[in-house]
Amino acid sequence: MKSNRNPTEEEKLIISFLATKANYSHNNWEKDLKVAEMNDGGMGNLLLMPVGQVNTKRLFKALIS
Repeated sequence: MKSNRNPTEEEKLIISFLATKANYSHNNWEKDLKVAEMNDGGMGNLLLMPVGQVNTKRLFKALIS
């Protein structure tokens, strides 16, 4: 897995769209969110890491897509 980083503008649009469809909200997520590219064979999946939650071995609490 690559290092965590800020999401690109395109990634923010996709995440926002999916979160809206899932009725998921988090205040200031755009400012607080970090992402990391997953080792998925080039499929483009991202690990989402809200501020203060950088744990690559965590269990899923919510799924938006």
